[in-house]
Amino acid sequence: HTIDSSEINGENLLLRPSSYSGVSLLMENSTLHLINSTLFEGIGSSETFYLSRSSRAHFYNTTFSGYGYIDSSTLTTYHLIGLKVLFSDDVAAPGVEYLLSLDNSTFRATALFSGTSPPTDENGTAGPWWIPHITYDDSSLTEHLFTITVNATVDRSWQEERSVNTSFDHIEVFRTSDIRAPAIPSGVEAHPVEGGDEILITWKDNEDDTDLYRVYLVGNTLQLLGESTSASFRDVGVENGTSRTYRVSAVDEEGIESDLSPPVTAIARDYVPPERPSSLWVVGYGGINATLLWSESSSEDVVIYRIFVAMGRRGGGGIEGFLLAGETTDNTFEVFDLLPETEYTLTVLAYDEASNPSLPAPMAYITTPDITWPVVSNLTWKVDLYQVTVEWDTDQVTQGTLHLGTSTENMQEYSEEEYSLHHTIFVDRLAHNATYYFWVYSEEPSGNSVADDNGGNFYTFKTPPFEGYLRIEILSSRDGTFITGAAVRASGRSAQMGLAEISPGVYSGTLEPGPWTISVNADGFVSPSPFDVEVKILKWTNLTLNMTPAGPPLCNLSIRIVDKDGRGIEGASLTFEGMEYTSNEDGWVHLGYVPSNATYTLTVEGEGYNKRSVKVEIPYGEEEVEEKITLKKEGGGSLLWLAVLLIALVGALGAVFYMRSRGKGEAKAKDRPPEEEPEVKSGKV
Repeated sequence: HTIDSSEINGENLLLRPSSYSGVSLLMENSTLHLINSTLFEGIGSSETFYLSRSSRAHFYNTTFSGYGYIDSSTLTTYHLIGLKVLFSDDVAAPGVEYLLSLDNSTFRATALFSGTSPPTDENGTAGPWWIPHITYDDSSLTEHLFTITVNATVDRSWQEERSVNTSFDHIEVFRTSDIRAPAIPSGVEAHPVEGGDEILITWKDNEDDTDLYRVYLVGNTLQLLGESTSASFRDVGVENGTSRTYRVSAVDEEGIESDLSPPVTAIARDYVPPERPSSLWVVGYGGINATLLWSESSSEDVVIYRIFVAMGRRGGGGIEGFLLAGETTDNTFEVFDLLPETEYTLTVLAYDEASNPSLPAPMAYITTPDITWPVVSNLTWKVDLYQVTVEWDTDQVTQGTLHLGTSTENMQEYSEEEYSLHHTIFVDRLAHNATYYFWVYSEEPSGNSVADDNGGNFYTFKTPPFEGYLRIEILSSRDGTFITGAAVRASGRSAQMGLAEISPGVYSGTLEPGPWTISVNADGFVSPSPFDVEVKILKWTNLTLNMTPAGPPLCNLSIRIVDKDGRGIEGASLTFEGMEYTSNEDGWVHLGYVPSNATYTLTVEGEGYNKRSVKVEIPYGEEEVEEKITLKKEGGGSLLWLAVLLIALVGALGAVFYMRSRGKGEAKAKDRPPEEEPEVKSGKV
């Protein structure tokens, strides 16, 4: 079906393809109204609907499903601007389900909406729905760029193979060739405006249908500064010294905005230089100083003047090769430290608040006379082992020379290559333990010179001897005590010497720097193998040597004192080798390391316990021995016998008492009448 500049209204319209290519509908500047139950039928995968240039299609109460096609012969950028769905008043009934979708993988986005009622405006009127602007760029694709599906059903139970009913007023799909976004502005630049407090942004004007341009300020957020119909924009009220970054976009008559241009940055400042001082005079000079006077700049924003000087006669308007002599807020300045008999060029520049320099003032020229002799001051020297640094100052620019030697008759000269006011000369590889004599000499370019030889007595310094120092502490490995009386010898390249004992167990000596071999002998101790040590120049080398006592190996001896039940006795006294020890809370006494291969006698006693003497034998080479000594309570046997004797005595007394009681009873029985038997009582004790 081809429709050209026409308007067609269809009711109960059925469109069927005449071939397997599907329904073809080409619209050129036309409008198609499909009224009521219009249905597209296709053969194959689906129906096909073609749209091209400025075409619109209106659907009433219609279900439409198909592919969109846009002619690419004249356009390479495709825009599906929107899909607008309008609803009639009876559409927003409860229970109606709507689905509106735009879906194709080649597009940048998918817009979806589903719900039980359409959106409403502020008055509660239904619709419309809008699918957002979607753009796709690809000149190689000519069809199947988008798919539109719109369905609305009240009850899904009656759905057939294809939907034939909707509740929409109409669906409007439109696209025109003017919908493309304008080109991104190019050639964007930003510059401070003369006078400051303003930045001008410019760009190249687009040749397309751009209607206006938008300028954005880039910061934490993107802020729209304003719009312009020309290719420039002024950002005013920017404080000088402030950096600002901008981006620009183009907007066409349809309101379509391009992407943003790359960012550009500028700093607001006043870049207009002040007026230069119109005149410059040298009003006086003496020797190496010169006094300048100039006319002030006519610019009101001048804050300072800077004075520049160069050797020789200079022309032209620039100051390349000049040195800054100083700055002032006045219109006069004195230049110091000029060389005598030298021609100089001097000029002055004015600077404003934005540090913009003016052009140089007219050049002034002077030639200094040679009227003074240099003076030496602040002479110092520093000796570092076998090298020396000599420094001094002169009040004029001179070249310095150092005269140095171990005698006043034979001295070497060491001279500087440059002229300066401060002089430094360094000399190394000096002899050790030697006395040196020196004096200094300074000469200016004109030949005037000065010498400082300390009034004819020369300056002197002494280099240190070529020596180092060794200190060894010698201790017993048994108990850490210092070993006295040891013989300590050091053997070097061509010398041997003994180290003196400067304190108990501490041996020291002064040696020539370099490698030495140390040997140590001490009575009662095993001599270690000789060992090497490196002695450094004028530095102490400190060592600690542990020596093993001679004789059998040592054994760690511990004694535990217990009672007859095996419990440790706290506070018991143990005597060993003339020393007295006390047991801890568990009964232990740790005697430490003693020579093995020996028998030791230990005396042990505790409060309330019998005193004991015990012999402990330690085999040769035994590393650790723990011995247990049991103490008995005092007087235990005497008490037992005393108890036995007491029981025997009590028994004897009871027997006597019994016998005496029995005799008395019998005697009384004889005096009583025969019919009465006396009551006899007996007992035991």
